[in-house]
Amino acid sequence: MTVNEVAESWAVSPKTVRRLVAAGQLPEVRVGRALRVRRTDAAAYLEAHLRPLTAQDTFQVVHPDPDSSGSEDHHGDPGGVDGVAGGTP
Repeated sequence: MTVNEVAESWAVSPKTVRRLVAAGQLPEVRVGRALRVRRTDAAAYLEAHLRPLTAQDTFQVVHPDPDSSGSEDHHGDPGGVDGVAGGTP
C-alpha cells in the first residue's frame, strides 16, 4: 500500500504514516525510492494500537419528538393551563 492509501484507510494524514515509519513503529518496504507498507503490517499495527470503544466514545443523535406540535409558548409550556392556550383559569 502507498503511504496515501494507508493514510486514507486510517483517516489520518500521510505525514502521520510517514512519522510512524520513520519511528520504526510501522515496517516499510522500499520499491526503488517509493515507500510502501504491507497490508498485513498496517493491519497488525492497527490491531496492536486500537483500544476498545467505551461509553465516552459514543454519542447519541437527538431527533425531534414526532408527537410535539411545536406550539409551545415562550415559557416552554405547551399550551398553558391544562393544555389550553391562554394561561390563567
